[in-house]
Amino acid sequence: MSPSSTNTAYASRRSTPESDYQEQPASAEYAVSYGRHGRFLKLVVQFTAVLLLAFAIFATANVLTPWSRKVLLAMALPVAWSAISLLRRFAVLRYAFTGIAICLLSLNLYGLTQPLRSEELINYRDLQSHHGPQLDCAALEALSKQQDSLDRREFAINAARIVSRIIVFSLPRNRPELARLHHIVPPEKNYLLWLASWTRPHPFSRMEYFEWRRGAARGVGACSQAAMVLCNYLNSHGFDCDVVGLEGHVVTRLNPETDPAAPLVLDPDQGIAFDRPLESLQRQPELVRRRYFNNAHTNATERHAYWNQHAEQLAEAYSSEGNRVYDDAREYFGYATLVDQSRRLKWIFPLSLLLACGLGRNSSHHNSTAAVDST
Repeated sequence: MSPSSTNTAYASRRSTPESDYQEQPASAEYAVSYGRHGRFLKLVVQFTAVLLLAFAIFATANVLTPWSRKVLLAMALPVAWSAISLLRRFAVLRYAFTGIAICLLSLNLYGLTQPLRSEELINYRDLQSHHGPQLDCAALEALSKQQDSLDRREFAINAARIVSRIIVFSLPRNRPELARLHHIVPPEKNYLLWLASWTRPHPFSRMEYFEWRRGAARGVGACSQAAMVLCNYLNSHGFDCDVVGLEGHVVTRLNPETDPAAPLVLDPDQGIAFDRPLESLQRQPELVRRRYFNNAHTNATERHAYWNQHAEQLAEAYSSEGNRVYDDAREYFGYATLVDQSRRLKWIFPLSLLLACGLGRNSSHHNSTAAVDST
């Protein structure tokens, strides 16, 4: 290449306006459209992600720890904003939280395919569960279809007897057996309640269901589980039913004002119905003892001495002071709101994590692109 051609090319480059090498700005119409729609939508999505993540943090801590709700709510928003800011800066955190969210969603989907009833329950035997072959939730559903053909008294008594053959009485002391019989909610059913069984052993290490379908589907629990199943079942079928917490036992009571012909006190754990009001049973412990004793010898097949002692204990429970009446199964359980909240949160938490990670990745990519353009 000759010197003259080099000079010519250099002069040509110098004569070219510098603006020719610059990227032409977008049209005013496009810029206004992006400002009104794109930026607004981005702010809305980011604000929604922060609120969802804040709610997830607040509700998760509320389920797992007994802290004050107001303190948690004050902490949730700044923690959520800080978390999203960290996700924008560190790709490793985004990948880690994305993996956690996918695992939790997969666990939830797997839990939808699993039954509440433990497979170990089929071969489980307990001294206080000899009421005949074990039934399941289908027996109560079949009784519901017969409600129109039965009077209210007969319907309530049959429901108590069916519940006594659905709920296997079990009060294990060690955690492995509690988990084996699904007293502890399996993680695939609700990983938040499973975690809560470690941080709040009472009541989540011996979880009980206040809905009759869930309680009957699991099929195991103490006398309180049977009472809540029966109370919720009868209330859903037009009865006015209460849960009565005795001193060491739990039964169900029907309101005599709304159901004067129905049995007044039902013990779904033993399948017994009393035609006397609760106040009368408290004054007549011998009548209660004899009723439980006869029922034990009728249904149990071994160790009558044990049942004699058990009948004495139940009679003392009726006569003890401090018995309390609860309006329904939800009130007796006491943690119904937390359980309902955890059932929604187990889906919201991983979805909000995925949304936050997606926003963090998008913001990080936008910032890196802007840095490259500026150089």
